Amino acid sequence: MQPWEPNFRIIHRKDRLYWVSPGGSEEVLTLLPNGEYRVGDPLSAERIRFGPVVDGQVLQVTFSGMEYYRYFVE
Repeated sequence: MQPWEPNFRIIHRKDRLYWVSPGGSEEVLTLLPNGEYRVGDPLSAERIRFGPVVDGQVLQVTFSGMEYYRYFVE
C-alpha cells in the first residue's frame, strides 16, 4: 500500500471524471492519446490508467506507477 495516498475515489460528474483524495479535494482527469488520464493541472506528471473491467466494474487502477485494487466489503 502506498503510504502517502492510501486510497482515493474516481467519480463521474457532468461528463467528466474526477480523482478525489481521502480529504475530499478533487482534480479533473483528462484523457491522453495513450489511454492514460492526466490528473489535474496540464503540467502535472500524475497519471492514472484503468485496469481490467469485469462485469462493468474496474478492478485495478495504476496511479503514477502504484497499483491500487478495488475492494468490495459487505
